[in-house]
Amino acid sequence: MTAVLICKCNLAGETTLTWQGELLHTTPQVFCVKAIFTLREQLDLGYTVFQRGDIFIEWFYTDRYYAIYEIWSAGQTELKGWYCNFARPAKRVGDEIRSLDLALDVWVNGNDGTCLILDQAEFDALPLASAERQAVLDGLADLQLLANTDHLPRTLGLS
Repeated sequence: MTAVLICKCNLAGETTLTWQGELLHTTPQVFCVKAIFTLREQLDLGYTVFQRGDIFIEWFYTDRYYAIYEIWSAGQTELKGWYCNFARPAKRVGDEIRSLDLALDVWVNGNDGTCLILDQAEFDALPLASAERQAVLDGLADLQLLANTDHLPRTLGLS
């Protein structure tokens, strides 16, 4: 099956990539989407460098306030890490997967599991209800626990 990805596709604010993807797995709780990003050129975001053909496996949850983007090198030999986008729980609408961004983005290092919050100030400035803000903070604690216990997704590179 193919799926249309609804998320931030323009890394660093520029249209530097194209997207082709397929829905790998779905349950009532999760949509797992494989996307291959073809960059026109190398893209250095400081915390990682994306190369042409890098593969993103995206886990959208219907019961959590985050999506986990598992990122592999083009040859599927190196797990670069995980980019985690905090958003309202995902919904499937036809071939689209939708969620509304809550502007808290986290990078988790593939080597040591270190969590780096990328835009805390932007998140703090959002006019969110206290219950929703707490749900995001609970989601962040859950994500950090997954990183600390080595339980983040690893779809590729496994024998």
